Amino acid sequence: MSPSFQESSIPTSSQLNDSNEGYTTSSKLKSIVWEHFTKEKINNEWKATCNHCKKKLNGDSKNGTSHLREHLRRCNKKGQVDIRQQVLLANVKKSDGQVALKTASFNQDVSRRDLSKLIVMHEYPLSTVDHAQFIKYCSSLQPLFEMPSRSTIKRDILKIFKEGKMKTMSNLEANEG
Repeated sequence: MSPSFQESSIPTSSQLNDSNEGYTTSSKLKSIVWEHFTKEKINNEWKATCNHCKKKLNGDSKNGTSHLREHLRRCNKKGQVDIRQQVLLANVKKSDGQVALKTASFNQDVSRRDLSKLIVMHEYPLSTVDHAQFIKYCSSLQPLFEMPSRSTIKRDILKIFKEGKMKTMSNLEANEG
């Protein structure tokens, strides 16, 4: 046994009472979905109550958490769309000078469009997306970002150009001067 192990920290079966309801150190709620559910015993059955809409779902440990994740995905009262893509943004200044924390979601399409605009604005070559250090840098900023190919960037740039051209043409047509 390691010297840091303390036998007194592990409860015996006689120490587990009705308030613990069978929880031991090995049966902690480890899934991230439990941040959105409360586990309670109702009529001798474990139920998981959604913290957002208060719906009661089966909360028995043998049933897993997939049905809870699916409920979170569809829950109308939940604020965030996808719990796997939450990122905590720190040091966002409020108008009164206080620091606030908020969550943000990653969107591959928005990032790809921004990359296309960056390449056009600074006149970078399309081969920039193939440079190993640039790929590594983008991955360090957002690991979920999948680097598009040169041909994909070319298509995106042409699409941005066509959209801009159509907008300019409609503005010119609306101008009576």
